[in-house]
Amino acid sequence: MQNLRSGFYTHLRLFSEFELSRMFSTRRGIVSVVTFAVVWYFILFYPLRFAASVMVQEKQAMHGLRFFEFIGLGGYQNWSVPELNVFWHFGLFIFPMLSITLAADQTCSDRERGTLRFLSLRSSRNAIFFGRFAGVILIQLLFIVFAGLSSLGLALYRDSTQLSIGLHELLIILLNLWLVILPFNAMMAALSASVKSVRQATLWAILL
Repeated sequence: MQNLRSGFYTHLRLFSEFELSRMFSTRRGIVSVVTFAVVWYFILFYPLRFAASVMVQEKQAMHGLRFFEFIGLGGYQNWSVPELNVFWHFGLFIFPMLSITLAADQTCSDRERGTLRFLSLRSSRNAIFFGRFAGVILIQLLFIVFAGLSSLGLALYRDSTQLSIGLHELLIILLNLWLVILPFNAMMAALSASVKSVRQATLWAILL
C-alpha cells in the first residue's frame, strides 16, 4: 500500500514537472510566456500606473471617489497601496481568462494522439489527471506572482516606504487570486477529460 502511494506521488510530480517543462522549455510555451510578459508590461505601465497615480492625486476629492465607484474601484480609499488595488481588479479578469487558455489542453492532445492510452499503461489515470492539474496551477501561480511583484515594484518606485505594507497586501492578494483561479482550472480539467479537442474545451468554457 505504501509503495502504491509513493508511486502515485512520484507520477504526480513527474506529470507536474512535464507541464512546467512544456511551458518553459518548448517553443510554444516560451511564446506564451513572452506574450504574457509583453501584455502585462503594457497593462502595468499604462492603465495600472495611470489609475494608481489618479487614485493618489484624488484620494481626498469627492469627484474622484464617485468616478472610481462608477468603474468598480470605489473602495480604493481603504487600500494603502493603490497599485495593488488596481492589480487585484485587473487580476480578477485576466487570470481566469488565462486559466481557460492555459488549462484547456491537459488531456485532449494526448487523447487525440493516442498517447493517453500509452501513459495510462504505466501510470494511474488519477496521477495523470491530478499531475497535469497541479502543473497548470503552478504555472499560473508563477504568472500571478510575477505580475504581483511587478505591481509592488511599481508602487515602491513611487514610494519606497510602503514595502512592509505592500508585502502584506500582496500576500493576501496572491492567496485570493489563487483561490479564484482554482474553480476555472477544475472546470477546464473536467472539460479537457470529456471533450475531443482543445477548441471544444475552450468553446464550452466560454459558453459556461
